[in-house]
Amino acid sequence: MIEFFANSKRLLGRKRYYLYATPIAEFFSYFLRKYLLAKSDLLIITAYFESVLLQKTVENRNNILFLPWCNQLPEGYEIKYGFQHKKSQAIFAGELSNITINENFINVIQFLLENEIVNKIVIIGVGKKINVINKLIKKYGNKIEYKGALTRNEVLHEILISQFAINATKEGGWGFIGECFALGTPLLYVNNHYNFNNYIDSVCIDFENPSLSKILKDLLKNENNYIQIQENAFKR
Repeated sequence: MIEFFANSKRLLGRKRYYLYATPIAEFFSYFLRKYLLAKSDLLIITAYFESVLLQKTVENRNNILFLPWCNQLPEGYEIKYGFQHKKSQAIFAGELSNITINENFINVIQFLLENEIVNKIVIIGVGKKINVINKLIKKYGNKIEYKGALTRNEVLHEILISQFAINATKEGGWGFIGECFALGTPLLYVNNHYNFNNYIDSVCIDFENPSLSKILKDLLKNENNYIQIQENAFKR
């Protein structure tokens, strides 16, 4: 999301504009950008973006602040380093949409299960792509645990005890990503749309890398390397 703060006598000297930088909104937001930017004192970007049009619009502006999406954890939830408390599972939590449940998502699950990286995939969320989840359950049986909709605390608990988290999107918010960083669950990503740092704060799922399976299995054997990724992700 992008927030535009602009001086306005009508609203106690400040007016707030919201503009979502997504492909759906891009066509419409293109016509609003020049007006909003001309009126704004500060542009706060809460997510990285790759929109060429938007980059051209905001380039050479000094009053731009990037603020990663913040995740305030409830009392009693905090990062736990190492993997002694972890279960042999990877997790995804979020809306089951075309953005999140795509071909790469399916490929990551197949890779993790068929190479025995984890014993189980936990999926939390609801949405129109539930049919894809049902097909995965039919194929892998109890290795896919679909939990539907849970409370936030229940989701946080599942993230906390998972060895890995799955992000196969090309866009989207920081919510699930930030909570994984905050709770010490290393993120497995396919597309580097948020400036992830491979094997530093997360792990890239590069299907063309013949050593990928070994890299992940070795990571689950070397707690020092696992903790280093947790620490670097938490710093973000």
